[in-house]
Formats: sequence, C-alpha cells, structure tokens
Amino acid sequence: MRKHALSVLLFLLLGLVGFSQAPNSIPYQAVIRNSSGVVIANQPVKLRISLHDSIASGVIVYQETQFPNTNTMGMINIFVGKGTPAAGNFANINWSNNSKFL
Repeated sequence: MRKHALSVLLFLLLGLVGFSQAPNSIPYQAVIRNSSGVVIANQPVKLRISLHDSIASGVIVYQETQFPNTNTMGMINIFVGKGTPAAGNFANINWSNNSKFL
C-alpha cells in the first residue's frame, strides 16, 4: 500500500511540474476584415504578430510574421511562436516577469 501511495504522489508531482512549463506556441484565431469591415474570404494574408512587455504599447519582446489563408468565413487559425521571427526569440520570453500583450 505504501509503495502504491508513493507512486501516486510521484505521479501528481510530475504533473504539477508539467503544468509550470512555458508554452512553445499560443493558439490564436481571428476573422480578417478589410478597412470597411467586409470579411476577406479565401485569400492569403500577411500577419505581423508582436508580443509587448508590461503594457499594450510596451517594449516588443518578440515579433514574427505569418502567411495564413483565410477560410470561407474569413477566419484564420495560427500558432504564435511558429511563424518567421523578426525580433526576439519565443523560447526566451520570460513569462513570469510582467504581463504580456499581443
């Protein structure tokens, strides 16, 4: 019984460690519209994604570009951190220091 309890405790501790890891990407979904508010459907778009530190206009800690295609409803699904880096390194972002803004 003691061996079983120790195994369960070890399993729970390992699970907690796994939840404390920094993400390797962030899922992001959006609907793309033109300046008149009309959905841009079934077209390639270019995105520049920036992560700012502390406040929305704060220092850019990471920036990337992505080139997704919109679907019939103008929606895109991307993973921030998986694009072409323009500034910084996604793996080196200190998530525990200050808030981050997309």
